Amino acid sequence: GAAAMVSADGKGTATAAFTIPAHGSVTIVTAVAGGIGSSDQVAGAQALAARCDASALSQGRATHLAWWRAYWARSSIRLDDDLVEGYYYGALYVLGCSSRAGAVAPGLAGPWQLDGPVCWGNRYTLDYNFEATWWGVYSCNRAELAAPYYDVILKLIPAGRALAAEHGTKGVLFGVNAHAWGGFTDTRTLNMKGNASLAALNFLMHWRYTRDDAFLVEKAWTLLHELDLFWQDNLTWEEAGKRWILADSSTREGGHDTNPINELAFVRAIYGFLLQTADRLDGQRSGDDVIHITAADRLRWRGYLDHLAAYPTMVAGGKTIFKEAENRTRMSLGGAGDNSDVLFHVFPGEGLEANDGAAFDTARNTVAALCPAEGKQSWFQANCFPKIYTQAVRAGWPAQAVLDNLRLMLLGHQPYDDRGDHASLRANLTIMPPVHGIESVGAIEAIDSMLLQSQGAVIHVFPDWPAGRDASFRDLAAEGGFRVSATLAHGVIGPLDLTSDAGARCTLVVPWADGTPVVSAVGADAALPVVIAGGRLGFDTVRGTHYRIVPAAAGKGK
Repeated sequence: GAAAMVSADGKGTATAAFTIPAHGSVTIVTAVAGGIGSSDQVAGAQALAARCDASALSQGRATHLAWWRAYWARSSIRLDDDLVEGYYYGALYVLGCSSRAGAVAPGLAGPWQLDGPVCWGNRYTLDYNFEATWWGVYSCNRAELAAPYYDVILKLIPAGRALAAEHGTKGVLFGVNAHAWGGFTDTRTLNMKGNASLAALNFLMHWRYTRDDAFLVEKAWTLLHELDLFWQDNLTWEEAGKRWILADSSTREGGHDTNPINELAFVRAIYGFLLQTADRLDGQRSGDDVIHITAADRLRWRGYLDHLAAYPTMVAGGKTIFKEAENRTRMSLGGAGDNSDVLFHVFPGEGLEANDGAAFDTARNTVAALCPAEGKQSWFQANCFPKIYTQAVRAGWPAQAVLDNLRLMLLGHQPYDDRGDHASLRANLTIMPPVHGIESVGAIEAIDSMLLQSQGAVIHVFPDWPAGRDASFRDLAAEGGFRVSATLAHGVIGPLDLTSDAGARCTLVVPWADGTPVVSAVGADAALPVVIAGGRLGFDTVRGTHYRIVPAAAGKGK
């Protein structure tokens, strides 16, 4: 060790000077204390530093290494593409560094400020940026990383109630920008009534991927109950069209729209989820209250879903495409190359039904309109990085084209840069974002979605992966509380390994052309009974059990 002489210039810079003995070494420890309202941060930091002797440092390092070993063991992917894999694992590293239970959630610039002014004040921007940070944690089997996010959103409920009351409505209404301590940095809503509902989608994803009923009752319901009150008061029955509409809200900042496509998706997602989980919720205690879901509640929720206005569309260039709102005459405010919120119902809203081929055609037409062969393309728009790639994959856009454009972005080779949107993957595997920040990690969902999708708890392996390219993944998570592992080599999908963490029934799109696959629990002699219908395989599972699913020909050899 060495004694340090510390000085400060009174302008925010401190200097420590010390002498290292010849052939010696020193350990530099930084102790940080403080937080909002703190008055003893100096004493706290000094006390923390004083406890950092050799034994404490050794134990801390051992704990640190054990945490990261467990973290990296949660799941893995192999794409044979060093650039895309580098982004993927770099994004997971950033998430692991910046978002853990009990800690303050990272703001728009993440948890670090290196120099200069903090990006957008490092606020929590609720019209997508804050939510997008965690969009990929569910499928990569790390849902626990979103714990600080839930803390922020749930702490906003009292302020959201007050803001709703100011606007003469019920439930909760969220402003655009929030902070970590239960309030908004300002109370502007910009007429975007759906911010709180967008914030709820991560709660929905958490339960669907984990089937954690304690989370459903204690956290998700707390917000969903308020949103039900809000939409009861803000959905309008249009007698002429026999439908529920959003009469005055905004797809983007400051508009006055009828039926914004993103908010229609949020409403549909919330009420679909409430119906899906009603039996699990009814009669449970949430906080100081017992949840009571009546037959009238269910009937009302079903009525919203059955009669909610359709997603607005238009015809452009002879193709049907989605548009941001029913009253609009253009696909989006900026046209080609614009923000891709017009596809929020594809993701994160997950509002397309698997059997609705026409809707998927319209979604792909919309991707084409946003990303034309010539001119501006949404692949390279600053707000789109955690959106457009996942939206395109979920719509069934050719996977090689998605990867090609993602690679251009990561290499910093975008064909144009007229807004200061130019981004690239740095040597430390983080995104260099001129105008945005940590939200870029949300695009890991695009990569996971190429390898595994499970919307509606129907598992589909390699649903949108380039022909002729090998890939594999281990323990990616699927809706229903499953972990799945699979390999694609030389155009052939091998046996699947599946772990049931919740004991739910498994439904799987059969990835092989011939025969009935054989399903067996690992360690058991007999195959399980299965049902095949419509190209899907179904079987019951037991919590904590591992299963192997093999193609028919391989199964006959058992």
